[in-house]
Amino acid sequence: MRRRITHGLLATVVAVTFAAAPVSAQLVGMTTLEPEVVDNGAEPRQELRYRFAEGQAETMGMDMTMDMANTMDGTPLVDLEMLISAAIETEVTHVYDDGAARAEMVFVRYDVADTGDPIVDAELDALSADMIGAVMWQIIDDRGNVLELGVESAAPEVEAQLLETTAVVQALPEEPVGVGARWVAAGSMDAEGVPIEMSIETELVELNEDGVVMELTITGDADTASAFLGEVPP
Repeated sequence: MRRRITHGLLATVVAVTFAAAPVSAQLVGMTTLEPEVVDNGAEPRQELRYRFAEGQAETMGMDMTMDMANTMDGTPLVDLEMLISAAIETEVTHVYDDGAARAEMVFVRYDVADTGDPIVDAELDALSADMIGAVMWQIIDDRGNVLELGVESAAPEVEAQLLETTAVVQALPEEPVGVGARWVAAGSMDAEGVPIEMSIETELVELNEDGVVMELTITGDADTASAFLGEVPP
């Protein structure tokens, strides 16, 4: 059962890692991707669109603490604190006539601190080694919708999880919005038997001719019960 527990952890870790990226908050596989505008904001309003440029590059660094606990009939099955440090480099390699772009993402750092469980730590160490150098690509339109995606370089052990939980740029509303506008993208996905619910609320806090400033509130819930039940005796 421990290996299935760890696989559930890994799927959750990969999903949360991508969701925390400042320009990477939409999860492939979610049942709902189109953002729902709940407040159009103040006038003046305008359409928000990404302006991609070939060679455009950035690095996202993240340090995160994730606590996971699970009990069954009062008996603890999992009680872990995971300290994760990751860095992802992104580069736009091609821009199409319609404004869509091809972007490549590569993990340059992926470290998970020891949890105190030697079996889990061994698998997390193997995951970290496999993630370094993993290259993913996506073709994204100017609103942030994924048109195509794939994995160019990754160990077989993590390729499926990357395809299931790879993230893309945050999708923008179709209609014009102004300062104070809020929209929500919510849905669910299944990563190796682990149901993950995600809700991403975005608020437009600044809008000018140079660009925008947005605040994202990301909430998620991973009910890992299904990851255990298949291996628990009747």
